[in-house]
Amino acid sequence: MQHLSRIFLSGLFTVLPLAITLAILYWLATSAESILGNMIGFILPEAWYVPGMGLAAGIAVIFSAGILIRQVIFQSIFKLVETQVNRVPLVKTLYNGIRDFIDYFSPQNMKEFNQTVMIPVDDSGQRHLMGLITRTDFTDVPDEVGDENSVAVYLPMSFQIGGFMIIVPKDHVKKVDMGVEESLRFIFTGGVAKGGKNAKDGKNKNPPKEPLIKS
Repeated sequence: MQHLSRIFLSGLFTVLPLAITLAILYWLATSAESILGNMIGFILPEAWYVPGMGLAAGIAVIFSAGILIRQVIFQSIFKLVETQVNRVPLVKTLYNGIRDFIDYFSPQNMKEFNQTVMIPVDDSGQRHLMGLITRTDFTDVPDEVGDENSVAVYLPMSFQIGGFMIIVPKDHVKKVDMGVEESLRFIFTGGVAKGGKNAKDGKNKNPPKEPLIKS
């Protein structure tokens, strides 16, 4: 019986990540189809509507936004909309928090900030927290926040969404040859996930680019 249970659990943990991923993608697709599909159905004659138009419209809207935001005039319009949003007390807090979190994982920032570090939690130097550098330049904030010898490090929480941001001296962090995706997966799963290190040659399959912390 225990042997059968182990086989079942092995199959479950193999299928579950893929199933959850597909479920999220399905939810996003059906949401786009439902919202935009209803809008299209309201505009077009009923006989012209084909299932899937809502999803196609959602993809087209995303691509269009990516193209338009590169234009100066649309950047100005977008900033104007953001200014109006930031005037609403509760909405601006929610919007800015979501925007900053997503911006950190945007392709531009992922290229710039691709450094995993370990931070000691006591004087012994034997206990560490794993984090990701989010800032090395503090020229746009008050002097009390950080200086040229400091770095900001994001410490994600395991098994949940959230974390802490701490500012520490550069010489208090130890660089780790681990990409952002591997380190986030490692932290979020509480160390259960396998890293990107190749056991045969000891090298990271996806090594980070030039470190931000230079000696």
